[in-house]
Amino acid sequence: MKSTVICLILCVTIINANPIIITFINEIQTAPDNQEAIELHITPYGNSYPIDISGWRIQSNAGFAIINQGVTIPPDGFVVIDATNTTGIFNLNDTADVVSLYNNQGFLMDRVVYPSFPASWQGGPAPPVGSSISLYRSPVWSSIYWDRVNWYVDLSPSLGLPNDNWSSISGTIFNSQGQPMSNRIVIANGPTGGMNCLTDANGNYTIAGLGEGKYWITIWNTYNQQAGNYYDSVYVGYNQNVTGVNIIIPMTNIEQENIHLIQENLLSMPNPIKNNTAISLSLEKNTVLKIYDASGKLVKAVHNNQGPIKLSFNSGIYFLKINLGNETLTRKIISVK
Repeated sequence: MKSTVICLILCVTIINANPIIITFINEIQTAPDNQEAIELHITPYGNSYPIDISGWRIQSNAGFAIINQGVTIPPDGFVVIDATNTTGIFNLNDTADVVSLYNNQGFLMDRVVYPSFPASWQGGPAPPVGSSISLYRSPVWSSIYWDRVNWYVDLSPSLGLPNDNWSSISGTIFNSQGQPMSNRIVIANGPTGGMNCLTDANGNYTIAGLGEGKYWITIWNTYNQQAGNYYDSVYVGYNQNVTGVNIIIPMTNIEQENIHLIQENLLSMPNPIKNNTAISLSLEKNTVLKIYDASGKLVKAVHNNQGPIKLSFNSGIYFLKINLGNETLTRKIISVK
């Protein structure tokens, strides 16, 4: 009881004092039925002493199960919860569910929803049969994404061990003189979630913790100051490391000025918008606008447009990509009924 109260106070204090997400549920496997399990691990800090979770409750849409006496989360380690160390209804739906963890005081400690797109700390895709969904937390805290968490499909579940079968994108960031750019925030966003990282002293970056899908890569200097984009989407498969995604950031004042004007224009657009609502967007000379749907299919392209254009969208998720010379800006637009 004492350790439970201490843990609860610690979690609440950290969340209130700093913008940090505390998570317990670290991996979920739903099928086949005899391998249904949930892995618990305290992140990002771990714990220096065992935490007694006797009497804590795992709840799903099917009902709830009480964790048996003597079950603990080991120091900086993992514990696997399944039908063998719980009493009650331990049942996880294969395709869609809400999994909640309550302590023995009835406080909600963590919750994961699947399927959930794009993935975030609140949920991710449904685990395919024989696979799991696993949690990855960015090692980078930034003013853009202060604490980024992502769920991805793990085709080789290893409950009780650290998660490691994610996908990644890597490359090098250069300026127009061919010099590596260090300490830049590199972000990959896609319909299946996203993650970020920092470039090292040689301009190298590796964005880990990604799931399968297409991603759009952006580079940022400081808070809300975008430096550039990769010119196209990048596809990664399950547990695949895509290398050589190098990006050159132009340094000319004209390009930088125009790209910031376009960025302000994009940020001023309503988001989400109601479907079929017409919105106006002013483009600089010699720009190219491309609109993609959530699957990565090109919906519309406008080349070398001058002056304002009007756009409307059906319900769904879209990505607007605007190219100006070697610069590219991307914005996700959500259209709702």
